Amino acid sequence: SCNHPFFEKQFNFAKDTWLKEVGNFDNIDYCLYSSSETGKFYINKKKHIIKVPCDDSIFGTYDKTIKTLTLIEQENIYDYDYIFRTNGSTYINISLLNEFIQNLKDEDWNKVYAPKIYLTQEQGPYKYGLFAQGNGLILHRNMINAIKPNKLGDYLERYPLEVEDNNLNCGLVDDGTIGYMLC
Repeated sequence: SCNHPFFEKQFNFAKDTWLKEVGNFDNIDYCLYSSSETGKFYINKKKHIIKVPCDDSIFGTYDKTIKTLTLIEQENIYDYDYIFRTNGSTYINISLLNEFIQNLKDEDWNKVYAPKIYLTQEQGPYKYGLFAQGNGLILHRNMINAIKPNKLGDYLERYPLEVEDNNLNCGLVDDGTIGYMLC
């Protein structure tokens, strides 16, 4: 999320609706992550909040996600097998999500699950490449390393972006970047 009142309302709506169901499962937890106003890392597990120093606009979405995932790993905040990365505007059926994840096979750790697959000229390792929509990604713990910042640099060396008309906003700014790297 971000610290704009619109997105804070979305999080409060989620807490008042579908996030209440999380309490019915001892194997599920959640956190809201957003940009830190102080420029420092902040963790409040009881309130389900993580804040990281980064740009709070759409251009900082990828960086915000990576910093949060890195912090979760480094500080061992959560013990997890899968992370479901979503947006505040997405309504989740927790029971169905739990059932789906519980039925995944151990050998499927390298698969990424998403609500949609996009095909656009602007994103992906090449024009009109398929990639997973970033607003609902189910990632196994082992897949988190595939989207780390150093991997993005390695990936761009292998698959350079085709930039037309000096359009530097080639989709490497938001949650689509994760899908871009995983395709």
